[in-house]
Amino acid sequence: MMSAVHTSPRPCSRQRGAMLLEIVLGVSIFVLSSVYILGGLDSSIRTVSTSRLDATAADLAVTVHSNLKLKLIDLISAGPEPFEADGFEDWSWEIDVSDIADRTDLPTELKNVVITIRNEAQAYETTTNYLLWDDPNAPDPDDETDDEGDGMDEADNPDIPGVPGVPGVPGVTP
Repeated sequence: MMSAVHTSPRPCSRQRGAMLLEIVLGVSIFVLSSVYILGGLDSSIRTVSTSRLDATAADLAVTVHSNLKLKLIDLISAGPEPFEADGFEDWSWEIDVSDIADRTDLPTELKNVVITIRNEAQAYETTTNYLLWDDPNAPDPDDETDDEGDGMDEADNPDIPGVPGVPGVPGVTP
C-alpha cells in the first residue's frame, strides 16, 4: 500500500506574518499616495478659482477704466458702486481720484486713479492704478451738435473748417 504524503494547504506562521506585513505596507503606501494626490488636486482647484477671480477683476477694472476714458463715468472719487450686468451681482467698483500735481511738477490735468474691484461673496479685493489725463477741452459724449457720431463737431477743430479732428492739430482725427 502506498502512503500518501500529507501537505497542509495553510502556510507556516512565518509566511503568514510576512504576507500580512506586505499587505499592511501596500495599503499604507496606497493611503499616503492618495492623500498627497488629493492635496495636490485641492491646491489646483484653489489656484484655478483664484485665477478666475483675478481675471474677472482685471476685466472689470479695464471696463471701469474704459468708461472713465470715454467719460461715461465722471473722473471723481466715487463708490462703491455695484456692476449692473447679469452675472456680476456680487461685484462692485470704487474710484479714488487724486491730483499728481500735488506731489510733482507735472500738469494739473494728470490724475492718479485707483480703481478698486471687490467681490463680497468671495471676500476678494484688488486695486489697479492708472494715470489719466483730465482734459477739460475734450469732447462731450452727450454733445447733441455732433453730426457724425464721433464725439466731435466742426467747432472742435478750428484749423481745418468742416473737418473734425484734434484741436490745434490739422488733419488728425481720433
